[in-house]
Amino acid sequence: MYKFLNVFLRVVLSNCWHLQHRRAVAFLGVLRLFPLFAFILIAPALVQAEVTPPQLEVAADIVYPEGLSQPVTGVVTLRFAVTTSGTVTDVAVLESNHPAFVPAVVEALRQSRFRPALRNGEPFQALIETTIEVPPPPAALQKQAVAWLRGVVYEKGSRRPIAGAEIAAGADAVTTSDSEGRFALPVPPGAVTVTVAATGFELARFDEQLRPDEALAVEYRLQPRTISPLELIVEAEYERTEVSRVRLDTRELRSVPGTFDDAIRVVQKLPGVAQSNEFSGDLLVRGSDARDTVIYIDGVPVPFVFHFGAIKSVIATDIIADVTLYPSNFSVRYGDAIGGVLNVRIRDPRTDRWQGRALISTLLSEAVAEGPAGRCGGVQIGARSSYAHLFLDKVIPENAGVSFSTLPKFRDYQFRYTCNIDRLTLRTFIFGAQDELTFLGDRERTLDPDNPFNRFAQQTNEHSQSIQLTWSGRHVTGTTLL
Repeated sequence: MYKFLNVFLRVVLSNCWHLQHRRAVAFLGVLRLFPLFAFILIAPALVQAEVTPPQLEVAADIVYPEGLSQPVTGVVTLRFAVTTSGTVTDVAVLESNHPAFVPAVVEALRQSRFRPALRNGEPFQALIETTIEVPPPPAALQKQAVAWLRGVVYEKGSRRPIAGAEIAAGADAVTTSDSEGRFALPVPPGAVTVTVAATGFELARFDEQLRPDEALAVEYRLQPRTISPLELIVEAEYERTEVSRVRLDTRELRSVPGTFDDAIRVVQKLPGVAQSNEFSGDLLVRGSDARDTVIYIDGVPVPFVFHFGAIKSVIATDIIADVTLYPSNFSVRYGDAIGGVLNVRIRDPRTDRWQGRALISTLLSEAVAEGPAGRCGGVQIGARSSYAHLFLDKVIPENAGVSFSTLPKFRDYQFRYTCNIDRLTLRTFIFGAQDELTFLGDRERTLDPDNPFNRFAQQTNEHSQSIQLTWSGRHVTGTTLL
């Protein structure tokens, strides 16, 4: 092109015969350099730049977030820059279907390495916008929580079992009742609407709330479509299903009147639970003996849950997460219990700030404190002790005519430490309770000294203590009792 412009100007200049002046000749000489200047200006536009986009060399693993109720695929759209050294900077999240995936995707992207973008062989910083999908790992799909719905389908009025009834809890959870009307159906945990249909009966729907890894026992009664003239039908205003689990959280436990701020006392007021007397801590579930009901505190079996005389329970209400009573139909993991199962679950301590509570009365004193401990978790401490035995025999008048005095003495303590290390949670729970009962005879001068039953001292001790270490994570869960 340069040669073409040079020849073209030579022809033009040769025809400029009228420019004889010396200035004109000098001007024409400068004009001959115009092709070179034009070529320099238009050459970059004629040559297209060669650009190579960034290439991923080292991809960091994306950690699937924990704590999701259901395993889902995360979708995150980001904009980021790849520097000339191949590192990632200026990450901006544009869109995400769940906030739990954003930290994991951003962290994995910052740890990844790229081959930088090239323009004509020279590296330059490139801006990229992309969408990253995070599918759930196979282990999360396999460990998806499942709840069981078990029960019997009856006919209303006659209570005859209905065979062949179809029980559906969604499109994928469907089963039929056997010859005795019984059924068992695995369903996803949470709120579910159960539909029961049988030939010759009205369609019925029931709303249930199921918890992960638990079984809910129900009875469904269907209304016949044809009614015999000899039958009497009584209709109720409210229909409810029969379940075999009662769970109360802390808010419900504190709202029940007459419990004196003691959460375990609420269990004594539940339907089907009785006491042998007003000063007994035994739990008689559905008429069974107290020894037929087992008691667990955070999964640890304990021999008793109340101190002497049912004055106080052995666990402070402030550290209880919930109390669950299984009057029947409980799992085999609770051992050989035939009456019922009481499970008291302890909550984790708070980690944001310290708080505490103290109580001082004429019979006992108690205190509970909790707060952060270190960088990974929190600690919870509680203790209670009675001191009525120190002054009860001294405040009774000498002329009271009391033949003997019963002096109870009890104490209990709880210690919980929780620590989150990476994706592993460690929990340590230490608790103990002790009861000592002393029978003291009355003063010598008011009783016959020859009667051996008038003056004696007898002590009865009950002591329970346990140290529990629990660890749970993404791939490991376990409990050790020391």
